[in-house]
Amino acid sequence: MKLYRTFNENLLNLDSSYIEVKGAEFLHLSKSLRIQVDDEVEVFDGKGSSCKAIVKELHKSYLILYLSSAINTETNKSSIISIIPFIKKENLNFLSHKLTELGVDEIHLYKPDLLDQSLQKKDLNKIMDKIDAILINACKQCERNFKPKIFMHNNLSTALKINEDRTLIAFNFSGKTNLNTDMKDIKIGIITGPESGFSENEEIIIKNQSSETYLLGDFPLKAETAAIVAVSLIQHQKGLL
Repeated sequence: MKLYRTFNENLLNLDSSYIEVKGAEFLHLSKSLRIQVDDEVEVFDGKGSSCKAIVKELHKSYLILYLSSAINTETNKSSIISIIPFIKKENLNFLSHKLTELGVDEIHLYKPDLLDQSLQKKDLNKIMDKIDAILINACKQCERNFKPKIFMHNNLSTALKINEDRTLIAFNFSGKTNLNTDMKDIKIGIITGPESGFSENEEIIIKNQSSETYLLGDFPLKAETAAIVAVSLIQHQKGLL
């Protein structure tokens, strides 16, 4: 039977075998999932560790879990980061969820030159907070124990410079070939653009800072679809999909 999952980033640093769950995690377990005393759940920290726990106490604003199994720690097999633009909120939420399912290790969000009009006056930091909650929820649903790390950059150039130690590849209409390179043991950063495409300045930045630019087939893709397809292709090349 599939266990309900709850997130606790301090799982490896607990002082005892008991965890007090409150706030958003408590509401999710008690209100959405209607968890009861003696029910079994799985606790994960988003860093590869997880264990089983039993609900011991259920109160109006918190519950108490008892860790009933040893903590298991996995090795992260992912070596892919996704460098994506801020796009429309609903589309970005969907994309973040899917990138988590696909095993992305890090998500680097940059403010594109051609930022969507709906985001011009938005506080991007608030969007980041929402995305972090979506990543946790995605990990719960797909049973992934590694929550992608998330970063925000003021522009594409900054996002690429901070990842210079990786093989950076871009997907764009200016690409000359489809992806057919063996990337099994390579740390990769995947760059995709916004709905309106890369600006001329961003195209120059990509040309100077990435190793290769590829096509994503013959079909025009929306920004969120392009990022999902690009990650899927790389994971397939690595033998993970």
